Amino acid sequence: MAGGGNNAGSAGASGGNAGSGAGGAGGSVCSDTMPLLAPTPTVCPAAGASPPDLALGTVNDLRAHMGLACMTLVAELSTSSQKHCDYYQQNVDDQTCVANAHEEVASCPGFVAVTFDQRMTAAGYKGSPRSEVMAFSGDPVKAIGQWINSVYHRTPLLSPWIGEMGYGTTADCDTIDMGVGRKASDDVSAVYPYPGQVDVPINFDGSHEGPTPPKPPSGWPSASPVHLYVKAYSVTSHAIFAQGSCEPLPHQWLPDKEQYILYPDKPFTKNTQYRVLIKGTKAGKELDFDWSFTTKP
Repeated sequence: MAGGGNNAGSAGASGGNAGSGAGGAGGSVCSDTMPLLAPTPTVCPAAGASPPDLALGTVNDLRAHMGLACMTLVAELSTSSQKHCDYYQQNVDDQTCVANAHEEVASCPGFVAVTFDQRMTAAGYKGSPRSEVMAFSGDPVKAIGQWINSVYHRTPLLSPWIGEMGYGTTADCDTIDMGVGRKASDDVSAVYPYPGQVDVPINFDGSHEGPTPPKPPSGWPSASPVHLYVKAYSVTSHAIFAQGSCEPLPHQWLPDKEQYILYPDKPFTKNTQYRVLIKGTKAGKELDFDWSFTTKP
């Protein structure tokens, strides 16, 4: 997977510092806070069978179960995504042209523009460019599965503050370009895996993601990542527990301006419920996130 670019021109999450812990700041322990209930699923419009529609429907199914607004498929973003995959496919064997999968080289066949935001604008997109993710399977469902079980690629696809997307594909390329779209409230929050989710993957090999997330002390694979999306939030503690235990699991912690990401150092156990407890404050008031999900059998 190629790293997900953002509108500041860098790849992956921005502004965060990686850390590790088994409970985080404040030494959080298992407590009797009120667990989050599964949100009422959002009703998204039915998607068609074309590759862009299939990509949209796959992303929106996850967002709907998180209680988030549906992504909108924008023709101009599908155009920019498709043209970038066309460029990549023409140059896949020339490292001079694809050394950075997100950047195009003017001297290479199929060149449109160097950066994804320039390509979106060239395709006629009038909104605010925000992010681009790439994979190399030529299959929207497979590519989205890879992106969702990752750190930096999942981040924009499930962000409450990104609402427009397009998809392009060739035999060796999948690209989703994303724009801000309709502005979502800064008070929105969401988590993934969502409360009550089942069949969550047990592991994640960050060595296959670019940029590579912080490697656990025990090496890859780690457990599958956990995301909390929330703005203007001050975290006081973070922990994850296996079912029936109040012993926090050692994990990596990546705080950022709009999302907080953790992944236990070692893979999850199959068919096991896990509980995440993140405590903090927003606008001077306590705000805790406490929810559970279950891994694949």
